[in-house]
Amino acid sequence: MDHRYEPEIDLRNLIFYILYKWRLILSSALLFAILLGGFAYVRDTIRLRKGIQPKKLIEYEIALAEYQLTQTTHMQNIEEYQKRLEQQQTYMEQSVLMQVDPYKKPTATADIFIKLDEAEWNILPDNINLDPTDSLIRLYTSNFLSTIDWKPIERLTGKDAIYLKELLSVGTDYNSNTFTVGIVYNDGEMAENILDIVISQIEERSKNTELSKHSISVMNRSLSYAIDNTLANLQKSNTDALTNYTQAILDCRKHLEELEEPDAPSQLGFLKYTLIGFIIGAFALSVLYGVLYILDGKLHNAAELQTQYGCRLIGVFPKPVKKRFLRNIDNLLIRIGEDLEALTDEEIYRFISLNIAAIAGQYKKILVTGTIDRLRLENIVAVIAPTLESITLTPSPNMNRNADTLNILADCDAVILIEERHISSVSEIHKELESIFAFNKPIAGYILT
Repeated sequence: MDHRYEPEIDLRNLIFYILYKWRLILSSALLFAILLGGFAYVRDTIRLRKGIQPKKLIEYEIALAEYQLTQTTHMQNIEEYQKRLEQQQTYMEQSVLMQVDPYKKPTATADIFIKLDEAEWNILPDNINLDPTDSLIRLYTSNFLSTIDWKPIERLTGKDAIYLKELLSVGTDYNSNTFTVGIVYNDGEMAENILDIVISQIEERSKNTELSKHSISVMNRSLSYAIDNTLANLQKSNTDALTNYTQAILDCRKHLEELEEPDAPSQLGFLKYTLIGFIIGAFALSVLYGVLYILDGKLHNAAELQTQYGCRLIGVFPKPVKKRFLRNIDNLLIRIGEDLEALTDEEIYRFISLNIAAIAGQYKKILVTGTIDRLRLENIVAVIAPTLESITLTPSPNMNRNADTLNILADCDAVILIEERHISSVSEIHKELESIFAFNKPIAGYILT
């Protein structure tokens, strides 16, 4: 006998040993889940009665408020940018100034000379320091755009006054008693036609009797084409504004898409504790069974006796099917864990009989013993013995506790052991083997139930 043998832990066998205990593991998990969940529920209920809000609930309310504020801000920004984009698009489509070629800008201009009548000069004091004509120029040019009747110009161009006002400019020269009116348009001829309308209205206004008597003269009327880099930059900035508004809308939509609403904490937080308790309960009992598997000194591996003592495995009875609640789970675990086909008891007994007949050889009297229950031992032998014609099988209980078995051992030719996995003690089996070797009897093999 090799006393230096150190058995290796079969991880697969260990895992399935734990899985076979799934009912107890599940019960333990549920128990811990109820205990921890109940503890959390009672604790939070007491806090609420005292007016103390859980920290996570406060954090959630703050996070939710921040989320809603950010969401509202982005939505308002989108609405504002969309409004500006539509206004900018309308302006770019309707504005004549944005359609003028800045590198060939047509401008129709005319200088308006104002001359005060002699009668007006005569009534003025001799020591006056200011030119009264300056006042007339200011009357004509101040709020110049509001003094224009835009309706005829609108009919002429088909454009609204709001897009026409930016085409008109006015400048003053008090030294020469003139002011200059300029009209920009994408068509030079149209610019001159608009200038005609404006000049006619100025001439009509000069006839107002409330003003000092004066006369006006149109001078230096011209149509010129020039390069206007300022206009080019203005058109570019307005075009860029369209792109900027569009990009701003896309950015806001992207931020909205990426914005995540904070998860609401579970009610009073007891669900989390329930889950933690379930995991702890299942893990704790699984670890306990794993430790027991390693330290309980039981026979767990079907090949352990063969590996340590060179005994031959004659046959294996599968773990009995439990005809209880969810028994299909047990059946599945047994079939996968033991890697056995679904054989009937008759087929298993037949395989065992054939194996015994094949290895018995010259052995005619075989002692069948083991540490399993005596009744179970005798029932197995009662089924196998009739199938063996020239071999006598004698069942006898655990020789470590029954002296009669030792008497039968002394008179037999060989021994067959029947042991039960997860029940039979390795130390008990070792004592059996010591007795068998002491009587110098061969071991024909062993059967596992």
